Amino acid sequence: MYLMFSFIQILKCQSTTFLASHVGTSILSPVFLSHTHSAEKGFNNCKKLRGKKKERKTWFNIQKGDSLHNKLSHLIETQQLSESKETWGEYTKLKLLHKQYTLGKLFIAEDGLISLKSPNGHFSQAVISVPPSIFPGLLNALHVRLYHPSKGQLSNLVARYFYTPGWKALVEEISDNCHQCASLKHLPKVLLESTFSQPTHIATEFATDVIERNNQKILIVKDKLSQYLRGTLIPDQKADTLRDALSSLILDLISDDRTTIRLDG
Repeated sequence: MYLMFSFIQILKCQSTTFLASHVGTSILSPVFLSHTHSAEKGFNNCKKLRGKKKERKTWFNIQKGDSLHNKLSHLIETQQLSESKETWGEYTKLKLLHKQYTLGKLFIAEDGLISLKSPNGHFSQAVISVPPSIFPGLLNALHVRLYHPSKGQLSNLVARYFYTPGWKALVEEISDNCHQCASLKHLPKVLLESTFSQPTHIATEFATDVIERNNQKILIVKDKLSQYLRGTLIPDQKADTLRDALSSLILDLISDDRTTIRLDG
């Protein structure tokens, strides 16, 4: 756990320039740096951590403890083909990784670390193959430790350091299911813009409803500007009954010839 935490700190420091050049400087703002320490202290910590090249050793040990990577190493060393079992899970991921090897993209480095070639890879144009079983946890740790980067920022960062089959879908899942990120998303304009308009004259706009009490039906009309209420008993809620009742309630309130009454809606 300590080695994983140290690696994430190293990754956080080394990715600063990469994030600034690829995804903007929003994640490098003072707010981002002030969560744990000042910018100066963070820079000093980065310089100290850069001198410790433990991350590759850490990931080598993680791969050695993973059954999938052990099987992959055995296939590469013996030049065997992966079993053609039609199944999901570990065998599918093993076939996907072995296919990367047959395409010349996956290789075993001199220190024994299983890596994949990548033009923008941090490790001499290569990225580390991460066991699928721990990749979701790694993404969660990065997402939290890097203070909730956007989906694009996290994808660009992961693409420079790590690989596992289907990693892009996992990045989307982690980002889409983050409650903090969801709470900070901008709402669509259609949900923010109000279409309400305040009337400027009395008896120009009305609200109406029917209230039922003790088997009696009461038609209520309210002027939107003055909030003045009027009501009348009605025998039923048929269209003709409502039209006649509304007319009697509204007509004698109108003092402006510009008012148009529509009772057909």
